[in-house]
Amino acid sequence: MSILPLGLLSGGLFGAGLVVGGVHLPELIQQQMLFRDFSMMKMFLAAVATSSASMVVINTIKPSHSAKPKSTQDLFGVPFGGNIIGGCLLGAGMAVSGTCPGTVYAQVGAGVPGSLWALCGGLLGALIYSQLHPLINNRSGSTPTLHQSTHKTTSHSNVIIGGAATLAAVALALVFPQKGPSAYLPFIGGFMVGASQLFSLLISGVPLGMSSSFVTCTAAAVSSVDASILKKDYLSQFTGALKDKWAVSVAVGAILGGYFVNILSSPSHSLPVSTMSALVGGFLVVFGARCAGGCTSGHGISGVPTGSFSSIVTVAAIFAGGIATSFFIR
Repeated sequence: MSILPLGLLSGGLFGAGLVVGGVHLPELIQQQMLFRDFSMMKMFLAAVATSSASMVVINTIKPSHSAKPKSTQDLFGVPFGGNIIGGCLLGAGMAVSGTCPGTVYAQVGAGVPGSLWALCGGLLGALIYSQLHPLINNRSGSTPTLHQSTHKTTSHSNVIIGGAATLAAVALALVFPQKGPSAYLPFIGGFMVGASQLFSLLISGVPLGMSSSFVTCTAAAVSSVDASILKKDYLSQFTGALKDKWAVSVAVGAILGGYFVNILSSPSHSLPVSTMSALVGGFLVVFGARCAGGCTSGHGISGVPTGSFSSIVTVAAIFAGGIATSFFIR
């Protein structure tokens, strides 16, 4: 029996969590980059903490499915070059469109205006990156981690980072409190997103990561037109492995999860994002994610808990690019 339908479960929990936490609303992401609303950061920290706990469980009961640290992306041979530049581009796209590679699926499911244009922009970003990849010489490098530098185990990194994320989430709740029952929703949503990591690793051994699904879908589209292109193309790396099919299954699940939570709860009304902003932002988040070797899910929720320096640098670059772009365009 194929495990791919079970990807809908992991993706459904992921997409549902984003909508429960309210982070499917573009303005919430944009307001975070302007330090006007901290719901996104609260949710992100809760997701990192829960993902870290999920990894400790997997390391214990099924170590063969443990998440591996992300390698550096050495753009033009410069260590971490792809992580920094790609992360900044991804953050800029988040500021422009209020989306990211994983969130856009939940936005499509929840019917957020402009989300389909952002999805199209993301697919275009994957296609353009695949064509430019040989020219920019973006290569995977080493995999430096926190536990290597401290001579500890991966589980030590999971516990340390999970604990730090938990403390930071509590601090944000105290310093930037929200009133009413909705105050807890970002944390509940973050818990759901982080818990989807447990299902993903337990069932498939593939950690959460959403941007690769764009490349897999693009590879399938290109193959239907001219399969010979894939033989020597970057897209050939995304044409049939379990991880590629699983990523698409999780993405479909995220759409469904976003849809069902939206129709079962009081619909939230999103501020409109222009078609151009959605297209450009969608392009930037996926193009940047491929440069960086992962997105806010792959690096933030999966990579950071492993103590991967590549992921820590990328997440820092994402927020740096998002904050700088937000203040520039507003």
